[in-house]
Amino acid sequence: MLGFLGSRPIVPLAERRLAAELCYALTVLPAPWIVLVNRRPSAADGPPWVRFLALHRDKGIALVDVVHSEAAVAPLEDYFARTGFHAFRVGTVPVVSVVVGANQSAILVDLLYTAFYRACALSVTNHA
Repeated sequence: MLGFLGSRPIVPLAERRLAAELCYALTVLPAPWIVLVNRRPSAADGPPWVRFLALHRDKGIALVDVVHSEAAVAPLEDYFARTGFHAFRVGTVPVVSVVVGANQSAILVDLLYTAFYRACALSVTNHA
C-alpha cells in the first residue's frame, strides 16, 4: 500500500528494491544501448513518466519501469511533438513500454528485444 510523507508518496520497500535491481541491470546493457534515469521524486510528475528510458539507435525508445508504463507512451510522443523533436514524431521511432517484474532483471535484454519485435510486428500488421 502506498503511503504519504508530506506531499510525496512513500514507495514500498519491495518496489524500491526491484527498481534498484533494474537500475543495475540497465547499467550493464551492452552497447549501443544508452540509458537515461528519471531523477524526479515520482516518475508520474512529468516527462518521461517512467523511471528509465533505454535508447537504442537501431531499435527505438523503451520506457522501462517496475510498474505499468504503457500509459507513458502517448504522453511522451506528445511531449516530443510539442517540444519540437520532429525526428520523434509518432511512427518514426518505435516507443515501447517494458515492465520488469520480480526476478526478471536477468532477462532484461530479452524483454527489451521482445517489446521491439512486437511493436514492429504490430506496425507491419497495421499497414498491411
